[in-house]
Amino acid sequence: MSRFPIRLIKLINRITGATRGIGSRMALALSKAGADIILVQRNTTNTTTKETIEQAGGKADIVVCDLASKEDVAKLIPHVTGELKRTLDIVVNCGMSRPRT
Repeated sequence: MSRFPIRLIKLINRITGATRGIGSRMALALSKAGADIILVQRNTTNTTTKETIEQAGGKADIVVCDLASKEDVAKLIPHVTGELKRTLDIVVNCGMSRPRT
């Protein structure tokens, strides 16, 4: 029996900060529950989470977006709200630091 009380089949979760740590664990857990995962990443140099999800039989894709860039976020919003209608959640799990002035 699954540890997950609900199945997330045919739903999509977008997760930021999923290349490692808590974000990666959330992506793997949501995939295990049946969700398709969109990994929002600054670049595609780290594909470990995507590959792990796919090796376990899940679906994952990477969307490149630097969340520190207003332009990148503006491009991401139509993708989040329009292109894929099955979105369940957006998990924002990112940390940004700004230089102190």
